[in-house]
Amino acid sequence: MKVFSLGIEQGEKIGFQKADLLLPISEFTLRQINLNYGYNNEKIKVMNNAVDTTLFYPHKKNTEELEPTFLFVGRLYAIKGIDIFLDALEILSKKGLKFKVLIVGRGETERVEKRLLEILPPQKFEVKGRVNYFNMPEVYSNSDILVVSSIYENFPTTILEAMSTKTLVVAPAVGGITEIVKDKLNGFLFETGNALQLADILTKIINKNYDVEKICENARTIVLEKFDWKKRGREIFEEYKKVENL
Repeated sequence: MKVFSLGIEQGEKIGFQKADLLLPISEFTLRQINLNYGYNNEKIKVMNNAVDTTLFYPHKKNTEELEPTFLFVGRLYAIKGIDIFLDALEILSKKGLKFKVLIVGRGETERVEKRLLEILPPQKFEVKGRVNYFNMPEVYSNSDILVVSSIYENFPTTILEAMSTKTLVVAPAVGGITEIVKDKLNGFLFETGNALQLADILTKIINKNYDVEKICENARTIVLEKFDWKKRGREIFEEYKKVENL
């Protein structure tokens, strides 16, 4: 396994050396490249992931629904922090708080469903498996809060999609996520792996301790300004033109 890893690293190093331009998706990735390979910064420019804001736009949510729906989108494995999410849900349930859960993703489905049955009645949760990309806007519109609980992330587009639809984001302060989410401005951040802190934030949201509407409005505005993929496409095209003229 180590030999395989070394082979990948060597291949990456050669690729970086030969490239005329490198476009990492985050400052986090840039730091990793510089740390591991000492890449020439003159040939590198950060180009964040972006989102189709015309596809992922705000839909009217059911404001009469008393129980918020927590959404989890991702592979159902440890690296995505599914157990951290479930641990937080268990804490909320023991407090007597009411909520629903929607999970989109494949992986350890049976184990996750079994754990959910220990936390919630079956009518209070749904594990949908894989959902077509073009159906995801509807998923966000049917949810109130996207919970990201990953142990490792770079610059996840799921967060951008949720923000673009004015779905509240709660995420760990890991990788490139802190370049997107600013705590209590356009979402919420918690310590990576800390289910207690995650549960505390979700409790305060349920109890309406924050102006969620304003935070979601900020999120949509920031996406339109910084993460719209038409703008990003033009920026990348301009960088390609510069390389072509070298």
